[in-house]
Amino acid sequence: MTDIKKTPSYSEKPEEPIIVPRIEADKKGGEKTPPYQSSQSILQGALFLFLKKIFTIFSKARENVEQLEEGDLITHLKALKKSFNILKEEDQSQNSLFAQKLSDLWHTLLDHMAELKLLDPKKHQEIEKINIFMNEIKHYPKNTDHTLGYYFTEYAGQKWLPFPFMEILKELHNNYQENPEKSHLLRWTKEIDDILVYLENR
Repeated sequence: MTDIKKTPSYSEKPEEPIIVPRIEADKKGGEKTPPYQSSQSILQGALFLFLKKIFTIFSKARENVEQLEEGDLITHLKALKKSFNILKEEDQSQNSLFAQKLSDLWHTLLDHMAELKLLDPKKHQEIEKINIFMNEIKHYPKNTDHTLGYYFTEYAGQKWLPFPFMEILKELHNNYQENPEKSHLLRWTKEIDDILVYLENR
């Protein structure tokens, strides 16, 4: 029996290999970044810009506050000097309004010092100059428990003046009248001038 070879039908096309197109990143020798990594990078960038903006705003605000505080400090030092000049020329020992204003200025300056220390501890020289001046007033007259600082603190807001406090004010006035060059009032006003020159020209 003769074998009959089957002739392939021309209607059937030979199978062709499936060609998968290469990813663009593969053509360049790289790997495609997963979508979640791209989103993470965008979030990190946005967060960085946000924090940078907040830091800039905070820095400017702090600088403005410091300038305001220093401006107020200068204003109140000038007001204290004016009060001392009034006391030089006129006896204010019976004037409760004058004594109250002096006490208010004292406490305001103390508040400014506390704020300066909090806002910028680096201003050591500036703070030290004012501290020395304030302590000199605080402990006047020497060798007594009831000093100016004591009355400024204990009788703040009072409408009446304790007699020893009145005597201190009277003594300051009389000392200036008797010998201006050696008086405490003259020394204190000069010290205020030195501080103001330092603050205004630094």
